[in-house]
Amino acid sequence: MNRFDKNAKNWENDPRKLKQTEIIINNIKKYLNSTDIAMDYGTGTGLIAYSIKDLVKKVIAIDNSEGMLKVLNEKIAKNNVRNIKVLNKNLVTDSFKEKKGKFDVIIITMTLHHIKDIRDIFDKFYSLLKESGYLIIADLFTENGSFHKDNTNVAHFGFSKDFLLQEFKNTNFKLIEFKNLFNFDKNAKNYDMFLSVVRK
Repeated sequence: MNRFDKNAKNWENDPRKLKQTEIIINNIKKYLNSTDIAMDYGTGTGLIAYSIKDLVKKVIAIDNSEGMLKVLNEKIAKNNVRNIKVLNKNLVTDSFKEKKGKFDVIIITMTLHHIKDIRDIFDKFYSLLKESGYLIIADLFTENGSFHKDNTNVAHFGFSKDFLLQEFKNTNFKLIEFKNLFNFDKNAKNYDMFLSVVRK
């Protein structure tokens, strides 16, 4: 059992995660439309997916933690939500049968730093987006490795703006917005989260 499975039941009891989700939604809802098909990659317990379900037509919520997805599926069943589809997938290692150009928007929150090959995942996102579709990323600015108590499966200690801008350029994404989104304390240290919005 990985740490995400282990922590799933109490994941949403953290006020910081709830505040973080609120800030993200308030900043990205202008990019969402009622006709959109959205992907929430690294959805976890579905904080983002659940928050945007009334703003879009359909959400494909993807994660590879069974524990996290169990919590999300329970919420969906309890509230009879019909427009969130849950998939247990890892786009880095698993085949993905969704057709190219399917999504209007892809959202990835606090997950990118777990993915080693940024170019590869950006290429996959690019192919899955419709023309003029948005890729929205919320993650950590560069930190010293102290954010996670256990850095197993942590591929990057956050990201610099320059690094991401170069990767966006390499995959032909057009930058729409990049800003410091959220500052918070964890483990007696201070961290900054960015919001990046690019377009195919």
